[in-house]
Amino acid sequence: MANLNQAYAAVSFITLILVLIPLPWHLEAWNTGTVLYIFWTAISLLNYFINAVVWNNNTENWAPAWCDISTKFMVGVALAIPCCSLCINRRMYHIASIRTVRKSRQEKIRSIIADCCIGLLAPAIFMALHHVVQGHRFDILEDLGCVPSTYNVTVAHALITAPLLGVPLVTIIYAVLSIVAFKKRDAEFKEVLASSSGSQKNMSRYFRLIALASVSVVVGFPLTLAATLVNVTKSPVQPWISWEETHYDFWRVAQAPATVWKSSPNWGLVESNRWYVVISGLTFFAFFGFADEAISNYTLWAKRALELIGVKWRPGCGNVLTVNTFGNSPLHFNTGTLPIYVQKEVIKRRDSISSFATFTSVGSFVEKAPTRTAPTPLKQAQPPSPTITVSDYDSPDSQPPISSFLDLSVTPTPESRLQSPESAVFPIV
Repeated sequence: MANLNQAYAAVSFITLILVLIPLPWHLEAWNTGTVLYIFWTAISLLNYFINAVVWNNNTENWAPAWCDISTKFMVGVALAIPCCSLCINRRMYHIASIRTVRKSRQEKIRSIIADCCIGLLAPAIFMALHHVVQGHRFDILEDLGCVPSTYNVTVAHALITAPLLGVPLVTIIYAVLSIVAFKKRDAEFKEVLASSSGSQKNMSRYFRLIALASVSVVVGFPLTLAATLVNVTKSPVQPWISWEETHYDFWRVAQAPATVWKSSPNWGLVESNRWYVVISGLTFFAFFGFADEAISNYTLWAKRALELIGVKWRPGCGNVLTVNTFGNSPLHFNTGTLPIYVQKEVIKRRDSISSFATFTSVGSFVEKAPTRTAPTPLKQAQPPSPTITVSDYDSPDSQPPISSFLDLSVTPTPESRLQSPESAVFPIV
């Protein structure tokens, strides 16, 4: 168990860094859904990472205030990720249903406000409503750390279960409608995209967004449904009596070692909650960490990093590195393709032999006889390089356009609850 927890801590931290890499260009492009997806996923990964490190092989209540904050964020993320998926598929449906991909500034602002209401305000309200059915302060599970407490009463299924199941269903409906609209107006949509630069890249980006939102919902929805079935069938649902009865002995903190909570038949749901966030983050990076806009930004960052250490890229034919040697003559390194040697046949004229050779690679030269003018060199077509060179992105204007009206999101992060004699536990999924 300890090895699994340590592996999770390492993987979650790496995933956190990967998720944050595409954030700058999505911020510049006003991709509200994508930014909210990154925000909630990064917070959840950081939260689970800290808990895995602090409560590795122990159940001590080291930081009660931290657990109060941590568990509330777990509750919010459970709804925030499907809400971000809803923002993405909703935007994709609007794009597939209109005749233009251009938006005015006012329309963009209205879209951002709507996305913020769905992706920020709704999870905040959800966190506040959770306090109504919060049986006690929180639980501490060995290796997992803090987990929220939910009293398994009838009101909990109305306030917690219904939104967690309803939002993914609406997201799936939007995803299906978007795909149908794209198929019905495929020719017209391509014609509209043709009027904007990078139409193929935009089309690819649209379907990557739909795929990301759909995958997160398709994978997360079964976990939510499974947790709901466990709550309804494996433990009795208590009737709502009063606020005082639900919050009796509220400041109690239940603590359980790994041997106890792993002996529960539904411990897999508890463990899968935090791993699902990692899978969501890696899925996001797989869709957008290797896209054209990402490669363009990686190239620009690499160029700036080299310039900081005195290495500059010389634009022109191929890629040439210029290294500052601190006062001496700069050193030039050719990073283009391998040279191609062309040799002409020997031509005899008036008892003299003239021969020449050319280099067609970057930074090459033509060797000349000291007393003769070199003949015109052969023009040898240089084979195209299969890789993208840094000089292709020397100018910011040449970078692939990033759509300014696309967003992204992820899936629900379920949270489990510990059974206790006083109250049944309601896992948040």
